Amino acid sequence: MSLSDGATTVTFKATDNDGDASSTSVSITVNVPSPNSQPLVAIIDGDRSIGDTNNAAGELVSLSGSASDSDGQIVSYEWLVNATIAGIGVDVELTLADGINQVSLRVTDNNGASSVASVSITVGAPSSGFPDYNRSDYLTNWLDRDSDCIDTRDEVLMIESAISPTLSSDGCDVLSGLWNDSYTGTSFTNPSDLDVDHLVPLKEAHDSGAALWSTDRKREYANDLATAHALIAVDLSANRSKGSRDPAAWLPTNTAYHCEYVRNWVDVKNKYGLTYDEAELTAIESILGKTITESSKSEVMGIRSVSGDSSARFALSMTKNSECGYSAEAQTTDSLKISVSITPEEAQLDKTFDIFLVLSLNSQLLILSGTGVLIPFNGNIADLVPFVDDVRLSQSFEFTLFEGLLSPGIDLSLFVAYMTTDGEFVFTPAPLSLKVND
Repeated sequence: MSLSDGATTVTFKATDNDGDASSTSVSITVNVPSPNSQPLVAIIDGDRSIGDTNNAAGELVSLSGSASDSDGQIVSYEWLVNATIAGIGVDVELTLADGINQVSLRVTDNNGASSVASVSITVGAPSSGFPDYNRSDYLTNWLDRDSDCIDTRDEVLMIESAISPTLSSDGCDVLSGLWNDSYTGTSFTNPSDLDVDHLVPLKEAHDSGAALWSTDRKREYANDLATAHALIAVDLSANRSKGSRDPAAWLPTNTAYHCEYVRNWVDVKNKYGLTYDEAELTAIESILGKTITESSKSEVMGIRSVSGDSSARFALSMTKNSECGYSAEAQTTDSLKISVSITPEEAQLDKTFDIFLVLSLNSQLLILSGTGVLIPFNGNIADLVPFVDDVRLSQSFEFTLFEGLLSPGIDLSLFVAYMTTDGEFVFTPAPLSLKVND
C-alpha cells in the first residue's frame, strides 16, 4: 500500500467463518525526503588576463572546472561565453575574442538542480594585423535584401511607424508616418528628421570583434532586419551626438529608456559574439544592477524539423519587481513579468506564423493554448495547438507569457516552436528554463 510521509497506524483484521474477528496494529513511519542540495561549482584560476600569443585576434584558452553534489552526482557541465553555450565537459578549450569575456560554468545534478560560477577573462589584442575600420566595408548603401525596391532604411521606417506610412508612387520610399523616438521621447512625422541608427554602432562592432568578419557578414550586420532593436529610427541629431560611442560615454537623453537601451545593447552583442571593454562593461552593469551573464536571456538556437540547423533564435526572459536586468530565478514574493521572444530566419521574414508553446511539468508535456488551456502532448506535431496564430513577422517578435506572482517550487521548462504557412517548422531542441523558489 502507499503510505504518506510521517507516522501511520496500519491494522490487520482477520475474520473466521463463524464471524469471530481479531486484529493487530503496527505503526509505520515514512521518513520525509531530504530537500535536494544545490551542487557546488568553481572555475579554477578565477578572473585573469591572457596575453596575445599568435599575433591574431582571439585566443585559444584552456579552462577547467570543479563541481560536487552532496546528495547526488553531476550529470552535465556547460561552458558559456557571454551567455552563449560554447563548450561541454569539465575541461575545455575555448576560443575567446579580444577584450573582456564573461565565461561561466553551469553544472546540473541528477535531480535537475543547477549552479553557475562565472569569471572574467580579458584577452589581449594582437599588436598588429587588426584591420582598420572602414565604414564602406559594412555599409555603402542600404541593401534591398528581398528585391522589393524597399531598402533596409525604409523597411525600418515602415515597421516602426505608429500609423500606416505614406509611400511614394512606386511604393519604394517612405514619405510620412509617425515615429516615437526612444532616444529623446519625442515624435516625428517626417522621415527626413530621422536616422536609422545601428544600436551598437558599426565602429563599436568592428572594435569588438567584427573586424575579422567576412564582408558578407559585416553587411548582414549593417542591414539586420531580423533583430527588432538592432536598427531603430531615432532623431538624427541625437544619433549624430551618439556617434560610435558605447554606454560608458553616451546614453539617450530619455532616461526612462536607459534600461531597455542597455538590455538591447547586450542582446545585439550576445547575438553576434561581440566583446565588451572594461568601461563599457562597468557602465552597462551599473544600469542592469547585476553582471551581464546574470542578466542575459535564456536563449537557444532553433532547429528545423526537416533540414536540421536553423539561424532562428528563441529566448525566455524574466524581470522581477523594479529590477532592470533579467533573472533566471525568483522568489514567491517577487512580482514577475515573463516574456518569450522569437527571431525567425531572415529568409522567413514577412511570412505568416503559428507559434506553439509546450510546457514540461512533472515529466509530462503539455501544450499551452492561446486561451490558457493545458493539453497533453504526445510529440506529434500535427496535434499542436497554436498559442498565437496567423501572425506576420517582419522582425523578431516578443510577447508576455505571464505577469504577477507565481506559486513556490515552480520550475518553468518551455519548448517553443513556429510553423510558417508554407510548412517550415522550427523548434527549440532543448527547453528554456526559469525557476521560482520558496
